Amino acid sequence: MDNTNNNNSDKKKFNLGQGSDVVIQVNGVQLEVDKGGNITAYTNGNLTSQSLSLKGNFETIENKDPEIGELMPDGTVYVGVSPETGGAMYARYRDSSLPMKWEKATKYVKGLSSHGYDDWKLPSKKEMQVLFENKEKGSLKGTFNQSVFIGRGSYWTAEEKDRNYAYYQCFKDGDQDWLRKDESGPVRAIRVEPAPRS
Repeated sequence: MDNTNNNNSDKKKFNLGQGSDVVIQVNGVQLEVDKGGNITAYTNGNLTSQSLSLKGNFETIENKDPEIGELMPDGTVYVGVSPETGGAMYARYRDSSLPMKWEKATKYVKGLSSHGYDDWKLPSKKEMQVLFENKEKGSLKGTFNQSVFIGRGSYWTAEEKDRNYAYYQCFKDGDQDWLRKDESGPVRAIRVEPAPRS
């Protein structure tokens, strides 16, 4: 048994050798199977047995892509694919509790730790357009402020026009424009997964 540390977590990694295409996670142990059929077990403790016996009828479960607007098990909502990176985009289910000025909004999302992640950000203009286009789908429906008044339905993007102005997206009509950074607007934090390898 190869007992090596996994660089991505505090869990210990045990290589159990060849096995079936089955993934199991139970009682703090996660078993992963690679394309070559190797089984790797991750655990915070010690494995008490080196033998692995799988019996019964197993069906293949396909790893399907989530639907736009689908509420994920971690509490985030899948909103589509980033037009800039090709990675899957996930948003928080709700806006920040209060509208905020642009500088505060950028600091807020950078320091945000939510749903088990700390890589939140303000969407780019293109990513915000994806949010707008999908605002009525699934769990996203009814979660955006669609007021036409500046500061209520005008969501901050990460992009600046210059040192005094930044871009926003109005969720009533889809308009993207710039606004003084010292105005307050709602914030919807997103995170983007790395793009899949081809």
